[in-house]
Amino acid sequence: MTDQARPLAGHQGHTLHQHFYQHSAQAHLAIAADGTVMQTNLAAGALFGIASRALLQQNLYPYFFDADAVTFDQVCRQIMLTGNTQQCELRVMRADRYPLLLQFSCERLDNEDSTQWISICLSDISKRQNPGMTLPEGEQLSRLIANNIPGMLGYWTNDLHCTFANQSYLSWFGRSIDQMRNVSMRDLFGPELFQKNIAYVNGVLNGMDQEFERSLIKANGDIGHLWTQYIAHKVDGVVLGFFALATDVTVLKRTQTALLESEKHYRTLAEDMPLFVSTFLPDGTLTYVNKLLVNSMASTRAKLLGKNFFDFLLPDNGTTVKTQLAALTHTQPFATHEHCYPASNGDHIYHRWTSQAFFNTHNELISFQAVGEDISAYKKAEKQLRVSANALKAISQGVIITDSNSIIRSVNSAFLTISGYTEAEVIGQSCKFLQGPETDQKTRSAIRFAIDNQTAFTGEILNFRKNGEAFWNELSISPVHDRSDDTADFIGVVRDISIRKQTEAALLDSEAKNSALLQAIPDLIFIIGHDGTYLDFHAPGPELMFDRPANFLHQKLPDVLPAHIANDFMRAINTALSSGTVQEIQYSLPGTSGKELIHEARIAPSNPDTVIAIIRDITDIERERRQHELQLNQRLQVSENDLRDIQQSLTLASDAANLGVWIRDLKRDEIWASPQWRAIFGFQPDQSLGIGDVLQRIHPADLNSMQQLTRNFHLHKQSRYQAEFRIRLENDKIRWISAIWQVEFDDKQNAKFSRGVVLDITSRKQAELELEQKRVEVTHLSRVATLGELSGALAHELNQPLTAILSNAQAAQRFLMRDDVDLNELREILKDIIDEDKRAGEIIHRLRQLFNKNETQTQAVDINALAVDVSRLLRNDMINRGVNLITEFNCMLPQVVADPVQLQQVLINLIINACDAMSDLDVRDKTIIVRTTDRKDGYVALSVIDQGPGIADTSILSVFDAFYTTKEKGMGLGLSICKNIIESNHGHIWCENNATAGASFHFRLLASDRQDTP
Repeated sequence: MTDQARPLAGHQGHTLHQHFYQHSAQAHLAIAADGTVMQTNLAAGALFGIASRALLQQNLYPYFFDADAVTFDQVCRQIMLTGNTQQCELRVMRADRYPLLLQFSCERLDNEDSTQWISICLSDISKRQNPGMTLPEGEQLSRLIANNIPGMLGYWTNDLHCTFANQSYLSWFGRSIDQMRNVSMRDLFGPELFQKNIAYVNGVLNGMDQEFERSLIKANGDIGHLWTQYIAHKVDGVVLGFFALATDVTVLKRTQTALLESEKHYRTLAEDMPLFVSTFLPDGTLTYVNKLLVNSMASTRAKLLGKNFFDFLLPDNGTTVKTQLAALTHTQPFATHEHCYPASNGDHIYHRWTSQAFFNTHNELISFQAVGEDISAYKKAEKQLRVSANALKAISQGVIITDSNSIIRSVNSAFLTISGYTEAEVIGQSCKFLQGPETDQKTRSAIRFAIDNQTAFTGEILNFRKNGEAFWNELSISPVHDRSDDTADFIGVVRDISIRKQTEAALLDSEAKNSALLQAIPDLIFIIGHDGTYLDFHAPGPELMFDRPANFLHQKLPDVLPAHIANDFMRAINTALSSGTVQEIQYSLPGTSGKELIHEARIAPSNPDTVIAIIRDITDIERERRQHELQLNQRLQVSENDLRDIQQSLTLASDAANLGVWIRDLKRDEIWASPQWRAIFGFQPDQSLGIGDVLQRIHPADLNSMQQLTRNFHLHKQSRYQAEFRIRLENDKIRWISAIWQVEFDDKQNAKFSRGVVLDITSRKQAELELEQKRVEVTHLSRVATLGELSGALAHELNQPLTAILSNAQAAQRFLMRDDVDLNELREILKDIIDEDKRAGEIIHRLRQLFNKNETQTQAVDINALAVDVSRLLRNDMINRGVNLITEFNCMLPQVVADPVQLQQVLINLIINACDAMSDLDVRDKTIIVRTTDRKDGYVALSVIDQGPGIADTSILSVFDAFYTTKEKGMGLGLSICKNIIESNHGHIWCENNATAGASFHFRLLASDRQDTP
């Protein structure tokens, strides 16, 4: 069998497959993707405690424990997806509620109708589970069985000592858990009963399960009847002990006896029993129901008799009950099962029944008698308990449940998170362990009082986490009463309020600081509503008050202050609330002495409806200010004559330096200018000037930038400006102007004046233009010189396409002389002629670009493509010189903004210089590398690396100087021109010696997407 899914065979193979499934001793199943059983055999039905035909079309998932059902679903999905064989060990619950551990070997089956099943081979590996059973394990098992089996259950070791007994078992013998634990069977049963049972005990200890009925005298003296099973507990063939499962059939025995004595007596007994009683035939037909059952079903006896017992059950429940009853024998005539009936109100009714099968002398089933009880309340309570348990886990507050002695019985996960303990560490502990030496004794006493008096408690207590960290706990304790109204437990709800406590402490500290700060402020403070009502005030002393508080508190401003002051206040309040800014006003009021007092009020918004007004007496400050202004005016009057003298001196100095001086009043837009300034700009000596007159003189190309500088002083916030621009005079004469000026601001940072000087720099600009023209001419001469050096290579470069054109043309002539001309071949020849002509044209075009004497034209340049063009241009020269030119390009480079012709000249110059440097080397060593890189700082770099002798240390700083050369016939202008070209394109060029041999020349240019970077 491979790991891949196998298809089912045809009809004959299918028949053999079915035969294998039915008669194999190995349990087999085939299920659909949703878990529905599609095929099964007898061994699989026996393993699940159900007939194989009854297992068909059932869903397999309900037999799994919850966690194992999830695991099985994941395994099935993986098998359906990959087709690989999977194995897993899962827990299942048989139809008779007996748990098993099974090994599942699963693989995918591909049917001919394109459907897919999962084939499962089952093995019972329950014996591999933990062979021993301790008391805690027994207690866990008892809880499982107690929820599903209403009978008595105990576990006896092979030395006949009891290690587990459920509540029914304990009640029958009238013993507690401690009294029953490890008791010997002889001591529990007594010598007489022990001797009666010893044969069954020996049988089960030999590995054979036992079943028998026994009459006993209960602890209270009553005679009881038990149907008992001894089930061997074996591990690897060794009997470690046995389970004693006993069902109290006392009531059935009594009923059976009564039936034998008298049918009437039986009916009377059945009618008066506090249990449901019914009899029905093997097909389910009801032959008797007692009054209690009739009332429970909300029907009449006439309507129930003759009906089928199974028709009242829900479909799934009915199938299960039929299976259980069908399995009864004369040696095992009892079965316990739960029924679920749909009620008329849409709810469900739950009954728990114990049924007995009756057989005739031929061992044929003749009837069933059943006794039951209504367990609907129990089911509802069980459901509510699950809901409550889930709710307990979901709430964010910690919950702790203790008994009446404050011993913890249960906690939720939120409590564990708050305290830092694990569940094992807190269960069974006194809840006092959360307290510490800093816990308030008064709060402890209050909690103790509430517990002792079985009353509720709510309060705050300082508790401690597992790590010793203190936290504030808002604790609520409530008593829980049982049916007899006695206090059984206490429930405590815990909430960590440490953050709230810290916030409260910080708030109190902040309030104390604010109060101290308020007391230290020497000003009057008022809180005023949006309608002008005085709401509160603070006064450091009564001498600052303008009136008694009773006369202005809760009064409005117009009712307290003069009208014009009240109006100023209301305007400031409205502005402060609408804009969220602080407003200031000044006003005067007569003081208590009758003198006029000057006040300054600062009004700030406090919240959307109120403002805080801080009132300060500035009478003395205002008097000092006025006195200072008077003294200053006097000084200004004395200094006016001195100022005129200084102004005349400055005018003479500026005229001598050809400087024009101006002062501009920015608020009035008036300009005062010196005679020299007016002469430079071409204005009359007595002409009134504004900024508009000056802007009309500025050259249109410079107008926009100058307008930005002269209009946005409030944005720039600079104190000094500098600019060079052109002006156009009335005779269209152009002048270059250099201007320096500064701006003065008032107290509110509004531009008030600008003053500065201008200088006519027309002569300097003309000299710069002439110098630039000379530089262009020198650069052009350098390119012409380069042309001379490359003339031989260029002639060879052009000779190749011209020779090819001639050869192809001659071949075309020969083709045309033939009688049978191959037109396709002729088209290929003509295409070759055209391609070679384009190639020659490209060579000539590049040469014309290189040596054209045009002005510099910057544009976006792909530096990799430019380097490729240069390498093609120099290809023949490199061959003639025996130089190997290698290119290493970064293909992700951004473009640069430069003059492409000038960059070609720089690269040609650097490559030819590299060739000259390697002229004395062997041909194998003549290698030049042209490399482009992205410097990640906004620049793109190109390097030319040679293998020559390198540059002398004394010369490395001088190689870019004009007229500096190391060649015998060199002019010393090549690298100087390269430097000028790179720097004119806002770049940088440098050189360095390589680590091994030769030198490297590098230049970098700003990437096109960074051209706006200063």
